Amino acid sequence: MTDMQKKKVGLLLDAEDKLSVTRLQKMVEGALFSDDSEDTPLLLQKLNSRDLKSATIKSKFASLKIGGMTGNGSVNTQVNGFQDNPYSWTEGNSGKPPSSPISRVQLYDDSNQPVPSGTDGTIELSISPGISEEPKIMDLKPSGSFGMFYTKFKVNGSSGLLKIFVEPLTYPENTYEVYILESKRPTPFSHNFSFGNLPNSKVSTKWDKFGIQIQLSDLESNVTYFLGIKQNITAFEAVDVATASGVEKDDYFVNLASSTIPTVNNITEGLSASRKRRAIESNQLGDNSLQEAAKKNNTYGFRIGFYELKCTRWNEEESTWVTGSPYCEVSEEATPERVVFKSNLFGSFGVGLVVAPNTIDFSTVFDNLGAKLLENAHVVGTVLGIILLYFVLIVIVRLLDKKDKEKWSTLDLQDNLPDDSFKYKMCVHTGRPRNAGTTSHVQFILTGENGDTGIRNLGDGIRKNFQRGAADNLMLSVSHDLSRLLYLHIWHDNSGSAWFLDKVTITDTSNNKKYTFLCNKWLADDIEDACTHQCLTVATYIEIIAHAQKNFKPVY
Repeated sequence: MTDMQKKKVGLLLDAEDKLSVTRLQKMVEGALFSDDSEDTPLLLQKLNSRDLKSATIKSKFASLKIGGMTGNGSVNTQVNGFQDNPYSWTEGNSGKPPSSPISRVQLYDDSNQPVPSGTDGTIELSISPGISEEPKIMDLKPSGSFGMFYTKFKVNGSSGLLKIFVEPLTYPENTYEVYILESKRPTPFSHNFSFGNLPNSKVSTKWDKFGIQIQLSDLESNVTYFLGIKQNITAFEAVDVATASGVEKDDYFVNLASSTIPTVNNITEGLSASRKRRAIESNQLGDNSLQEAAKKNNTYGFRIGFYELKCTRWNEEESTWVTGSPYCEVSEEATPERVVFKSNLFGSFGVGLVVAPNTIDFSTVFDNLGAKLLENAHVVGTVLGIILLYFVLIVIVRLLDKKDKEKWSTLDLQDNLPDDSFKYKMCVHTGRPRNAGTTSHVQFILTGENGDTGIRNLGDGIRKNFQRGAADNLMLSVSHDLSRLLYLHIWHDNSGSAWFLDKVTITDTSNNKKYTFLCNKWLADDIEDACTHQCLTVATYIEIIAHAQKNFKPVY
């Protein structure tokens, strides 16, 4: 965006501020003004500073809480909203502009002067990112001696909050732990981060129940992290997990017994690993058919999502979007649906939401390949059909390419002699009127300053020449140099159909000089002048231009 565009945005915002101050001067304490326009809503409210801590100011795109202001005077609040980023000429130091609508916060004191940023006042702003992507359902196979479930992810930012959503679908009634480790798979005894006692059964919202969070500053950017899930399952369910992960049951139960994290097992509580195994093998725990579908493929379902939440503030001095502390910090209460952050600065704010990719784990991607293919038979069939169609089309297009190459290649005339050393490239253009092509036998005589060719047959004997709209490239060879060309006498024997000859161009290959012979007539005994032969002279530049303009048909 140019300096003129920047200036225009500044003038528009200044005008908005002046109108807001005028309205606030006329408002009494406690009054509220709201303009809920579609793209640029405005909210004005006059409050006493002692009421700010308990007040929540809600505009169309954001909700605002203000705390820490001292004194007993009035505080005038202005909240502008912008559906589209008004500062669109920059992408900011985060590499991406805010993905949310923009909220601009300005506070005024009793005399309607702007409260400067950095005062003892703080704001807590909640903004919806404006985009949403639900956590993806993943089928994971347990692995390792702990029977844990693994996936991978990367982050690309160093400021903000990483929200991770983990919801088990196969054993949803059991609790679980989540472990995270850089570059390799975590265990209960080796990890960078751990989260236990999930899900949180005391809350009802999905992000409070199944969500965990890590400050992006605690993670390395563009480094692969492994996320491991350990479900606290019953001893009977443990057999399924041990079988799916390929671990001996004795080794698996020893790991359960030695783990510092308790398992949920009401029936076999307090039993040793060997007694648990014997109890299961003697079928004392009964049958559990709830997870049969998952056990068939040795995979277990999870709903998992990774979200980077970032707060961005417009820096007026540098005319750029800036991210993170000391400008604003994402609160731990933030979710991908509603990002909450705090700042002691006022101005324009937005939020960025980045869905962190979970990378492919190639060590497990081909596990149970046959079962995965059967489960997705329709998709596999469609993909194979597309691949087959692709190769069929390649063959067809290749054949057409070969035909085009043959069609446009230059072939020798049938009656050329091997000893003829002077060559002339002929391009015969058949017109586009209906039935313009011919199968008649075509002959010609080409005359130059040094003689002529004699009667020659026009055709290569290989291709179907002189079809409607075609340009046939032929090579004429003669025994002597014709010098400058003068005439082309051309005719056909009328053994086939009439022929509309548009023009013939001939290039002397010895000096690359090109001659054009215009015809633009029917060679027929029953059309126009009822003549099957024409004697053509070399066209001038003006005649060539006029001919081209006459045959040009614009398409509107």
